[in-house]
Amino acid sequence: DFKISNGEPDRVQRSTLLEYKGNRKGTPKPSYLDEVTDYIAFKFDGEKVIGIECDDKVVQIAYDKPNYFVLGIDKDYRGSGANFFDVNHPEEGIINTRGLGELFLRDNGKVSGRGLLFKLWQMCSQDTIDNYKANCFSDIKWGEKSAYKALKDCQTEQEAWQAAVEVFKKLYPEPKTVTGWRGDDIEIDWMYVMQEMFDLAHMQRWENDLVDIQKTLDNLGVKYD
Repeated sequence: DFKISNGEPDRVQRSTLLEYKGNRKGTPKPSYLDEVTDYIAFKFDGEKVIGIECDDKVVQIAYDKPNYFVLGIDKDYRGSGANFFDVNHPEEGIINTRGLGELFLRDNGKVSGRGLLFKLWQMCSQDTIDNYKANCFSDIKWGEKSAYKALKDCQTEQEAWQAAVEVFKKLYPEPKTVTGWRGDDIEIDWMYVMQEMFDLAHMQRWENDLVDIQKTLDNLGVKYD
C-alpha cells in the first residue's frame, strides 16, 4: 500500500520544549512536491495518512508480522519493533528490531543498533533532524556518544531503563521552570523531559500507542525515587 502523510503530525502537538521539526522552518520545499505527491497517490492508489506521520502508519502495518518488513533508510525504524531492511546497510539483511537489541559503533564512529536499546539511545541523546534532544534545558554537555556509553553494556530491559533514568536524573537533578517553544512557562523535572523525549522518538505500533514512562518503570521494577 502507498501511504502519504498529510497535515501536522501529532508529535508537533506533543512537543513542548523544542518544537518537533521546528528547525526545518524556512527550508524551501521542492518546487513541484505537491504535484508529484498527488500524481504518485493517483498512480498507485495511495492513502493519505492524517494525524500521524507516514512512518508510524508503515510500522503499524508491519509490526508483529514475521513475514513483513519495512524497506527504508530512516534510522527510527531500528527501534520500531517491526522487521527492517536498511537500504543504506543492505549487508545487515532484514533486521529484527524487537526485544532488547544492541548498540554498536560503525567504522565512521556513528552510533547504530536495533531494538529497545536503540530507541532508548535516541531518547537519551538527540535528533538533529527532528529537533529534540535530552539536554535541551540541561546545564550539562551531553550528546550521542554520552548516551551510547550509558546504555551500551545493558543486558536486560530493566537495566536499560534503569540506565536511562540515571541519564535524565543526571541532566535534571532538580526541577526548574523553563520557557517552551510556544512561549509558555513550564515546570520540568527529569521525568517530564524523559517522557517527552520518548514520545518524540517512539514510533507507534498501533493506533494511539502512547507509552506512560512511569508505569513502564514501575512494571519493570526500576528504581527512580
